[in-house]
Amino acid sequence: DEDRELALMALHAGEKDKKKDKKTGPELSETAKNIAAQTIQILNKDPAEIAAQLPVEVKEILARTVSVPVATESNEPPEVRWGKFDADVLEQVLALESEDQQVAAA
Repeated sequence: DEDRELALMALHAGEKDKKKDKKTGPELSETAKNIAAQTIQILNKDPAEIAAQLPVEVKEILARTVSVPVATESNEPPEVRWGKFDADVLEQVLALESEDQQVAAA
């Protein structure tokens, strides 16, 4: 969430504060609009969806690293926080050729 906020702040860094008497916002170049759209697309990727595509063994290894217990007295399985992973990193693991390479990367 902090990374997302920082990226959005960076996108809006070149914009000036809107004045009350000014009716139009700042003009952005086509390149700036494309970069903003790509950044938003990257930030909106859901790591849980990408993790679901990984082989079971790889997913289990990665899940152990980001799992937290739900409650100390509960028998429920631990909660897996896939959001702790960067979606692009999970895509790179998924892109590896063999499952052995994916296990090694995990």
